[in-house]
Amino acid sequence: MVIARHRLRERRRARADAECLAGIATSRRVMVVETSPSGHRLVFVREIVAEALRRRSSVVFATTESVLRDPAFARHVAAFAQMIELQLVPGKLTVKGLQVRASALGCDLVIVPDALKYRSALLPGLTRRLPLVRLVIMNDPLWEVRRRWLPSPKLLLKRGVLLLSGARRGVQILWLRGQGSRRTASIVVDPLLLDGSVSSIREDAARMRSALMMDEGTFWFGIVGALDARKNVPLVIDALRKAARETGIPVGLALLGPWSDPVTERSASTALATCDYRVVRRHDALTNREMNVAVAALDCVVMAYSTSAPNSTAAKAAALGVRVAAAGSASFRRFVSQVTGLAGASLDVDAVARELVAALQRPLPEPRKLTGSEGLTDPLLAPISVPRRYR
Repeated sequence: MVIARHRLRERRRARADAECLAGIATSRRVMVVETSPSGHRLVFVREIVAEALRRRSSVVFATTESVLRDPAFARHVAAFAQMIELQLVPGKLTVKGLQVRASALGCDLVIVPDALKYRSALLPGLTRRLPLVRLVIMNDPLWEVRRRWLPSPKLLLKRGVLLLSGARRGVQILWLRGQGSRRTASIVVDPLLLDGSVSSIREDAARMRSALMMDEGTFWFGIVGALDARKNVPLVIDALRKAARETGIPVGLALLGPWSDPVTERSASTALATCDYRVVRRHDALTNREMNVAVAALDCVVMAYSTSAPNSTAAKAAALGVRVAAAGSASFRRFVSQVTGLAGASLDVDAVARELVAALQRPLPEPRKLTGSEGLTDPLLAPISVPRRYR
Protein backbone atom coordinates (compact mmCIF):
# COMPACT_ATOMS: atom_id res chain seq x y z
CA MET A 1 0.00 0.00 0.00
CA VAL A 2 2.82 2.40 0.92
CA ILE A 3 4.69 1.57 -2.29
CA ALA A 4 1.54 2.12 -4.37
CA ARG A 5 0.97 5.54 -2.78
CA HIS A 6 4.58 6.48 -3.39
CA ARG A 7 4.34 5.50 -7.07
CA LEU A 8 1.09 7.45 -7.47
CA ARG A 9 2.72 10.51 -5.90
CA GLU A 10 5.71 10.19 -8.23
CA ARG A 11 3.44 9.90 -11.30
CA ARG A 12 1.59 13.03 -10.24
CA ARG A 13 4.89 14.87 -9.79
CA ALA A 14 6.12 13.72 -13.21
CA ARG A 15 2.85 14.87 -14.81
CA ALA A 16 3.17 18.24 -13.06
CA ASP A 17 6.69 18.68 -14.40
CA ALA A 18 5.53 17.77 -17.92
CA GLU A 19 2.69 20.30 -17.75
CA CYS A 20 5.08 22.93 -16.43
CA LEU A 21 7.59 22.37 -19.21
CA ALA A 22 4.85 22.32 -21.85
CA GLY A 23 4.27 26.00 -21.08
CA ILE A 24 0.51 25.79 -20.47
CA ALA A 25 -0.86 28.91 -18.74
CA THR A 26 -4.17 28.99 -16.91
CA SER A 27 -3.75 32.35 -15.15
CA ARG A 28 -6.19 34.98 -16.37
CA ARG A 29 -4.39 37.92 -14.74
CA VAL A 30 -0.77 37.96 -13.61
CA MET A 31 1.03 40.43 -11.35
CA VAL A 32 4.81 40.71 -11.83
CA VAL A 33 6.64 42.42 -8.97
CA GLU A 34 10.09 44.04 -9.15
CA THR A 35 11.28 46.94 -7.03
CA SER A 36 14.94 47.05 -8.11
CA PRO A 37 16.24 48.00 -11.58
CA SER A 38 19.77 46.65 -11.08
CA GLY A 39 21.40 43.73 -12.85
CA HIS A 40 19.23 41.65 -15.16
CA ARG A 41 16.08 41.88 -13.07
CA LEU A 42 14.16 43.99 -15.58
CA VAL A 43 15.34 41.74 -18.42
CA PHE A 44 13.65 38.88 -16.57
CA VAL A 45 10.54 41.06 -16.16
CA ARG A 46 10.57 41.75 -19.90
CA GLU A 47 10.63 38.05 -20.75
CA ILE A 48 7.90 37.15 -18.25
CA VAL A 49 5.63 39.97 -19.42
CA ALA A 50 6.16 39.15 -23.10
CA GLU A 51 5.36 35.47 -22.60
CA ALA A 52 2.32 36.17 -20.40
CA LEU A 53 0.93 38.49 -23.09
CA ARG A 54 1.65 35.89 -25.75
CA ARG A 55 -0.41 33.42 -23.71
CA ARG A 56 -3.22 36.01 -23.63
CA SER A 57 -3.02 36.74 -19.92
CA SER A 58 -3.47 40.32 -18.76
CA VAL A 59 -0.47 41.66 -16.84
CA VAL A 60 0.00 44.05 -13.93
CA PHE A 61 3.57 45.26 -13.32
CA ALA A 62 3.97 46.28 -9.68
CA THR A 63 7.01 48.47 -9.09
CA THR A 64 8.28 51.70 -7.57
CA GLU A 65 8.64 55.23 -8.91
CA SER A 66 12.42 54.90 -8.81
CA VAL A 67 12.27 51.88 -11.14
CA LEU A 68 10.01 53.73 -13.58
CA ARG A 69 12.51 56.61 -13.68
CA ASP A 70 15.52 54.33 -14.15
CA PRO A 71 17.02 54.05 -17.67
CA ALA A 72 16.80 50.25 -17.37
CA PHE A 73 12.99 50.50 -17.38
CA ALA A 74 13.10 52.43 -20.66
CA ARG A 75 15.50 49.86 -22.15
CA HIS A 76 13.65 46.71 -21.16
CA VAL A 77 10.02 47.23 -20.12
CA ALA A 78 8.72 50.55 -21.51
CA ALA A 79 7.82 48.97 -24.86
CA PHE A 80 5.04 47.06 -23.05
CA ALA A 81 3.69 50.08 -21.14
CA GLN A 82 0.58 50.40 -23.35
CA MET A 83 -0.20 46.68 -23.07
CA ILE A 84 0.08 46.24 -19.30
CA GLU A 85 -1.17 47.94 -16.15
CA LEU A 86 1.41 49.71 -13.97
CA GLN A 87 0.88 49.73 -10.21
CA LEU A 88 3.09 51.63 -7.77
CA VAL A 89 3.98 49.73 -4.60
CA PRO A 90 6.24 50.52 -1.62
CA GLY A 91 9.85 49.36 -1.82
CA LYS A 92 9.20 46.93 1.04
CA LEU A 93 6.20 44.61 1.09
CA THR A 94 5.41 41.32 2.77
CA VAL A 95 4.23 38.38 0.73
CA LYS A 96 0.79 38.69 2.27
CA GLY A 97 0.79 42.38 1.33
CA LEU A 98 1.50 41.40 -2.30
CA GLN A 99 -1.30 38.85 -2.19
CA VAL A 100 -3.83 41.35 -0.82
CA ARG A 101 -2.93 43.92 -3.51
CA ALA A 102 -3.05 41.31 -6.26
CA SER A 103 -6.40 40.02 -5.04
CA ALA A 104 -7.85 43.56 -5.08
CA LEU A 105 -6.71 43.88 -8.71
CA GLY A 106 -8.27 40.57 -9.72
CA CYS A 107 -4.98 38.70 -10.18
CA ASP A 108 -4.75 34.95 -9.56
CA LEU A 109 -0.95 34.69 -9.80
CA VAL A 110 1.88 36.84 -8.44
CA ILE A 111 5.44 36.40 -9.77
CA VAL A 112 8.46 37.84 -7.96
CA PRO A 113 11.59 37.27 -10.12
CA ASP A 114 14.03 38.21 -7.33
CA ALA A 115 12.42 37.25 -4.05
CA LEU A 116 15.18 36.84 -1.47
CA LYS A 117 14.06 40.10 0.14
CA TYR A 118 10.67 38.46 0.71
CA ARG A 119 11.99 35.78 3.07
CA SER A 120 9.28 36.89 5.48
CA ALA A 121 6.90 34.70 3.48
CA LEU A 122 6.63 32.56 6.61
CA LEU A 123 3.55 34.35 7.86
CA PRO A 124 0.32 33.14 9.45
CA GLY A 125 -3.10 33.79 8.02
CA LEU A 126 -2.55 33.04 4.31
CA THR A 127 -5.80 31.70 2.89
CA ARG A 128 -6.83 29.81 -0.22
CA ARG A 129 -8.78 32.85 -1.41
CA LEU A 130 -5.59 34.86 -1.99
CA PRO A 131 -3.57 34.54 -5.24
CA LEU A 132 -0.66 32.12 -5.51
CA VAL A 133 2.74 33.81 -5.14
CA ARG A 134 5.73 32.32 -6.95
CA LEU A 135 9.01 33.52 -5.46
CA VAL A 136 12.26 33.02 -7.39
CA ILE A 137 15.33 32.63 -5.16
CA MET A 138 18.28 33.89 -7.21
CA ASN A 139 20.86 33.27 -4.46
CA ASP A 140 20.44 29.90 -2.81
CA PRO A 141 22.01 30.06 0.68
CA LEU A 142 23.64 26.68 -0.03
CA TRP A 143 25.94 28.44 -2.51
CA GLU A 144 27.49 30.29 0.42
CA VAL A 145 28.79 27.06 1.99
CA ARG A 146 32.57 27.18 2.14
CA ARG A 147 32.89 23.66 3.53
CA ARG A 148 30.04 21.47 2.41
CA TRP A 149 30.33 19.24 5.46
CA LEU A 150 30.08 22.13 7.91
CA PRO A 151 27.38 24.69 7.01
CA SER A 152 26.92 27.50 9.49
CA PRO A 153 23.83 27.66 11.75
CA LYS A 154 22.97 31.01 10.14
CA LEU A 155 23.01 29.45 6.68
CA LEU A 156 20.86 26.52 7.79
CA LEU A 157 18.39 28.95 9.33
CA LYS A 158 18.19 31.05 6.12
CA ARG A 159 17.49 28.02 3.96
CA GLY A 160 15.11 26.55 6.50
CA VAL A 161 13.04 29.73 6.49
CA LEU A 162 12.89 29.62 2.69
CA LEU A 163 11.78 25.99 2.62
CA LEU A 164 9.15 26.57 5.30
CA SER A 165 7.98 29.66 3.42
CA GLY A 166 7.39 27.52 0.36
CA ALA A 167 5.39 25.06 2.46
CA ARG A 168 2.86 27.76 3.39
CA ARG A 169 -0.44 27.72 1.58
CA GLY A 170 -0.42 30.19 -1.30
CA VAL A 171 3.38 30.42 -1.64
CA GLN A 172 5.63 28.53 -4.06
CA ILE A 173 9.42 28.74 -3.96
CA LEU A 174 11.35 28.31 -7.22
CA TRP A 175 15.14 28.07 -7.28
CA LEU A 176 17.35 29.72 -9.91
CA ARG A 177 19.87 27.30 -11.40
CA GLY A 178 22.51 27.62 -14.08
CA GLN A 179 22.47 26.31 -17.65
CA GLY A 180 22.60 22.53 -17.85
CA SER A 181 20.43 22.02 -14.76
CA ARG A 182 17.54 19.57 -14.83
CA ARG A 183 14.28 21.42 -15.45
CA THR A 184 11.40 20.69 -13.05
CA ALA A 185 8.37 22.56 -11.73
CA SER A 186 10.47 24.13 -8.96
CA ILE A 187 13.59 25.03 -10.99
CA VAL A 188 14.07 28.23 -12.99
CA VAL A 189 17.02 28.12 -15.41
CA ASP A 190 19.02 31.32 -15.87
CA PRO A 191 18.11 31.80 -19.54
CA LEU A 192 20.22 32.63 -22.56
CA LEU A 193 18.71 35.75 -24.15
CA LEU A 194 20.51 36.71 -27.37
CA ASP A 195 17.93 39.17 -28.76
CA GLY A 196 19.00 38.42 -32.31
CA SER A 197 20.72 35.88 -34.52
CA VAL A 198 24.33 34.89 -33.90
CA SER A 199 25.31 36.19 -37.35
CA SER A 200 23.78 39.64 -36.78
CA ILE A 201 25.41 39.88 -33.35
CA ARG A 202 28.80 39.07 -34.86
CA GLU A 203 28.30 41.73 -37.54
CA ASP A 204 27.54 44.32 -34.85
CA ALA A 205 30.53 43.06 -32.86
CA ALA A 206 32.84 43.73 -35.80
CA ARG A 207 31.49 47.28 -35.97
CA MET A 208 32.06 47.72 -32.23
CA ARG A 209 35.67 46.55 -32.53
CA SER A 210 36.23 49.01 -35.35
CA ALA A 211 34.61 51.89 -33.45
CA LEU A 212 36.76 51.20 -30.37
CA MET A 213 39.89 50.70 -32.52
CA MET A 214 40.45 47.16 -31.25
CA ASP A 215 43.13 46.13 -33.73
CA GLU A 216 43.28 42.55 -35.01
CA GLY A 217 46.93 42.10 -33.98
CA THR A 218 46.00 42.30 -30.30
CA PHE A 219 44.32 39.61 -28.20
CA TRP A 220 41.45 41.39 -26.48
CA PHE A 221 40.33 40.39 -23.02
CA GLY A 222 37.31 42.19 -21.62
CA ILE A 223 34.88 42.74 -18.79
CA VAL A 224 31.30 43.54 -19.78
CA GLY A 225 28.33 45.11 -18.02
CA ALA A 226 28.21 47.38 -14.98
CA LEU A 227 31.71 47.55 -13.49
CA ASP A 228 31.16 47.07 -9.79
CA ALA A 229 33.27 45.80 -6.91
CA ARG A 230 32.25 42.17 -7.37
CA LYS A 231 33.88 42.08 -10.84
CA ASN A 232 37.33 42.75 -9.30
CA VAL A 233 38.58 44.99 -12.11
CA PRO A 234 41.87 45.98 -10.35
CA LEU A 235 42.72 42.32 -9.80
CA VAL A 236 42.10 41.54 -13.49
CA ILE A 237 44.28 44.51 -14.55
CA ASP A 238 47.19 43.24 -12.44
CA ALA A 239 46.73 39.63 -13.55
CA LEU A 240 46.68 40.61 -17.23
CA ARG A 241 49.92 42.54 -16.75
CA LYS A 242 51.56 39.36 -15.40
CA ALA A 243 50.11 37.21 -18.21
CA ALA A 244 51.30 39.63 -20.91
CA ARG A 245 54.84 39.73 -19.52
CA GLU A 246 54.98 35.95 -19.27
CA THR A 247 53.80 35.24 -22.82
CA GLY A 248 55.00 38.28 -24.76
CA ILE A 249 51.74 38.23 -26.73
CA PRO A 250 50.22 41.67 -27.45
CA VAL A 251 47.10 41.93 -25.28
CA GLY A 252 44.49 44.57 -24.59
CA LEU A 253 41.71 45.08 -22.08
CA ALA A 254 38.23 46.29 -23.02
CA LEU A 255 36.10 47.65 -20.18
CA LEU A 256 32.63 47.70 -21.69
CA GLY A 257 30.15 49.23 -19.28
CA PRO A 258 29.71 52.04 -16.77
CA TRP A 259 31.36 52.27 -13.36
CA SER A 260 28.80 51.44 -10.70
CA ASP A 261 30.35 53.62 -7.99
CA PRO A 262 33.22 56.13 -7.52
CA VAL A 263 35.19 53.82 -5.19
CA THR A 264 35.41 51.06 -7.80
CA GLU A 265 36.35 53.58 -10.48
CA ARG A 266 39.14 55.11 -8.35
CA SER A 267 40.67 51.74 -7.45
CA ALA A 268 40.57 50.59 -11.08
CA SER A 269 42.04 53.89 -12.31
CA THR A 270 44.95 53.48 -9.90
CA ALA A 271 45.68 50.01 -11.29
CA LEU A 272 45.30 51.21 -14.89
CA ALA A 273 47.89 53.94 -14.34
CA THR A 274 50.65 51.32 -14.18
CA CYS A 275 49.50 48.89 -16.89
CA ASP A 276 51.63 48.51 -20.02
CA TYR A 277 49.00 47.33 -22.51
CA ARG A 278 46.18 48.99 -24.40
CA VAL A 279 42.88 49.67 -22.67
CA VAL A 280 39.65 50.71 -24.41
CA ARG A 281 36.48 51.94 -22.71
CA ARG A 282 32.80 52.11 -23.42
CA HIS A 283 31.15 54.11 -20.64
CA ASP A 284 27.42 53.81 -21.32
CA ALA A 285 25.02 51.22 -19.90
CA LEU A 286 24.35 48.32 -22.25
CA THR A 287 21.07 46.78 -23.29
CA ASN A 288 20.88 42.98 -23.28
CA ARG A 289 21.49 42.98 -27.04
CA GLU A 290 24.50 45.29 -26.63
CA MET A 291 25.84 42.98 -23.92
CA ASN A 292 25.76 40.14 -26.42
CA VAL A 293 27.52 42.28 -29.01
CA ALA A 294 30.16 43.31 -26.44
CA VAL A 295 30.84 39.66 -25.57
CA ALA A 296 31.15 38.75 -29.26
CA ALA A 297 33.59 41.63 -29.82
CA LEU A 298 36.11 40.07 -27.42
CA ASP A 299 38.66 37.32 -27.87
CA CYS A 300 38.10 36.29 -24.26
CA VAL A 301 35.56 37.33 -21.61
CA VAL A 302 37.08 37.64 -18.14
CA MET A 303 34.80 36.70 -15.24
CA ALA A 304 36.72 37.07 -11.97
CA TYR A 305 33.61 37.53 -9.90
CA SER A 306 32.97 37.70 -6.17
CA THR A 307 29.59 35.99 -6.41
CA SER A 308 28.13 32.57 -5.82
CA ALA A 309 25.19 32.78 -8.24
CA PRO A 310 24.82 31.70 -11.88
CA ASN A 311 25.82 34.34 -14.39
CA SER A 312 24.43 34.92 -17.87
CA THR A 313 27.72 36.23 -19.31
CA ALA A 314 29.23 32.75 -19.43
CA ALA A 315 26.16 31.48 -21.29
CA LYS A 316 26.38 34.35 -23.79
CA ALA A 317 30.05 33.55 -24.46
CA ALA A 318 29.34 29.83 -24.85
CA ALA A 319 26.48 30.45 -27.28
CA LEU A 320 28.55 32.92 -29.34
CA GLY A 321 31.72 30.80 -29.43
CA VAL A 322 33.87 33.16 -27.32
CA ARG A 323 36.61 32.09 -24.91
CA VAL A 324 36.03 32.48 -21.16
CA ALA A 325 38.52 32.98 -18.32
CA ALA A 326 36.73 32.50 -15.00
CA ALA A 327 37.72 32.78 -11.36
CA GLY A 328 35.74 32.89 -8.16
CA SER A 329 34.10 30.77 -5.50
CA ALA A 330 33.68 27.01 -5.90
CA SER A 331 29.95 27.37 -6.64
CA PHE A 332 30.55 30.12 -9.22
CA ARG A 333 33.23 28.04 -10.96
CA ARG A 334 30.84 25.09 -10.97
CA PHE A 335 28.16 27.14 -12.74
CA VAL A 336 30.68 28.34 -15.35
CA SER A 337 31.98 24.80 -15.83
CA GLN A 338 28.45 23.54 -16.58
CA VAL A 339 28.32 25.93 -19.51
CA THR A 340 31.93 26.00 -20.76
CA GLY A 341 33.53 22.80 -19.46
CA LEU A 342 36.36 24.86 -17.93
CA ALA A 343 37.50 24.41 -14.31
CA GLY A 344 38.29 28.09 -13.62
CA ALA A 345 40.62 29.47 -10.97
CA SER A 346 40.61 30.81 -7.44
CA LEU A 347 40.26 34.54 -6.95
CA ASP A 348 43.85 35.74 -6.56
CA VAL A 349 46.23 37.54 -8.94
CA ASP A 350 48.56 34.62 -9.67
CA ALA A 351 45.74 32.13 -10.27
CA VAL A 352 43.85 34.55 -12.52
CA ALA A 353 47.07 35.30 -14.45
CA ARG A 354 47.54 31.56 -15.10
CA GLU A 355 43.94 31.35 -16.30
CA LEU A 356 44.52 34.27 -18.71
CA VAL A 357 47.68 32.58 -20.07
CA ALA A 358 45.67 29.40 -20.64
CA ALA A 359 43.00 31.40 -22.48
CA LEU A 360 45.64 32.90 -24.77
CA GLN A 361 46.59 29.39 -25.88
CA ARG A 362 43.05 28.03 -26.13
CA PRO A 363 41.36 27.61 -29.56
CA LEU A 364 38.00 29.23 -30.21
CA PRO A 365 35.20 27.08 -28.77
CA GLU A 366 32.31 25.86 -30.85
CA PRO A 367 29.05 27.75 -30.16
CA ARG A 368 26.73 25.84 -27.83
CA LYS A 369 22.95 25.53 -27.89
CA LEU A 370 21.55 26.53 -24.50
CA THR A 371 18.19 26.97 -22.77
CA GLY A 372 16.41 30.18 -23.76
CA SER A 373 13.63 32.20 -22.14
CA GLU A 374 11.44 29.10 -21.74
CA GLY A 375 13.68 28.02 -18.86
CA LEU A 376 12.48 31.11 -17.00
CA THR A 377 8.92 31.61 -18.19
CA ASP A 378 7.53 28.05 -18.35
CA PRO A 379 7.84 27.30 -14.60
CA LEU A 380 6.66 30.77 -13.59
CA LEU A 381 3.59 30.77 -15.84
CA ALA A 382 2.75 27.10 -15.33
CA PRO A 383 -0.81 26.10 -14.37
CA ILE A 384 -1.66 27.05 -10.81
CA SER A 385 -2.91 23.52 -10.18
CA VAL A 386 0.63 22.15 -10.49
CA PRO A 387 1.65 20.52 -7.17
CA ARG A 388 4.62 22.13 -5.48
CA ARG A 389 8.03 20.51 -5.53
CA TYR A 390 10.85 22.03 -3.62
CA ARG A 391 14.05 20.32 -4.76
